[in-house]
Amino acid sequence: MNKIANAIAAGVILLSGCTTDKSRNAEQNNSAGDHKVLLTEDKAQKIAVYGVSKPESGYSPLTVQLDNESRDYEWSNTSNPSFYPKVILSDLNGVEGDEIAVVLTISTGTGVRESEVHVLTADFTEIPVSDPKDSVRNKISSVLQKGNGEREYTISVSGKDYPFKFNESDAGIWFDQPVVGNIVRYFIQDHVLMAELSIQISPGMFIGNVLMRYAYENGTLEPDDIVYQKESL
Repeated sequence: MNKIANAIAAGVILLSGCTTDKSRNAEQNNSAGDHKVLLTEDKAQKIAVYGVSKPESGYSPLTVQLDNESRDYEWSNTSNPSFYPKVILSDLNGVEGDEIAVVLTISTGTGVRESEVHVLTADFTEIPVSDPKDSVRNKISSVLQKGNGEREYTISVSGKDYPFKFNESDAGIWFDQPVVGNIVRYFIQDHVLMAELSIQISPGMFIGNVLMRYAYENGTLEPDDIVYQKESL
């Protein structure tokens, strides 16, 4: 727990894609004749992500380019320019050399953002990343008490309780159990992959986030420590 507390206090390196209007309009052809649109480019790191536009379904497949080498992947990303892929180079497994982290947004909506992260080695081999939502189910619990026009949620994260009290009139629709992970945000901090998962008690009401730190174990990036945080980093 001290490790993640120190990570929160340290500076955060957000994954960033240097996408511009010019880069969004750049195109190249693949062998099948489809147009590959440049979605994200970091010229300093010589990384780029291209996608084939699919009507009404965003971009798929995607191509990751590093220097003069590239590889196609059956990934997808929304066509909303505000949620184009984000990329960064960072040593995430403690082995010599940096990995390529690619964060994708599959779809968005009211109170929902479906995201996923892919981590590649320099030879384009993908390192498996465990789904943070699967891990958090075993590490967070909640209790709901209702009465006298009020409701009180108590969530427990890593053995610590956090109570929240509301009037029934504060929302038109309530969840009897907090929903974790409708919004997932990935970022890298001090060469550590992090996932931030929202906690919702109604479609538009949030009571904080779960912050999860990943560790490299047996060839896979697995969730390690988790903590509750009231505000996003």
